[in-house]
Amino acid sequence: MLVALQDVENALVALARNRERVEALENAVESVRNAAQLARQRYSAGLIDFQSVLDSERSVLVLEESLASSRSNGVLTLIRLYKALGGGWSPQAAVRSVNKDAP
Repeated sequence: MLVALQDVENALVALARNRERVEALENAVESVRNAAQLARQRYSAGLIDFQSVLDSERSVLVLEESLASSRSNGVLTLIRLYKALGGGWSPQAAVRSVNKDAP
């Protein structure tokens, strides 16, 4: 019983931390996108070289990749929480349920 409770608590903590990380990454992505747009404008005005534009675009892609990874980790953490709470779902049961509801 204590192990099950510990699994649930660990999954809840991991889910909360992941949500905080996703929120922070969303803010960072928004900021770096703005910086990349500013870099493109400055390049168009002839104030900076193209290397700076490329660096800012690379930063956008790196953060977007981190955000996507964190979101997928959030889904996996949610699945772990669901399983720790007892789950009660199996692919065979889902197929039987769908077939039973079919006309």
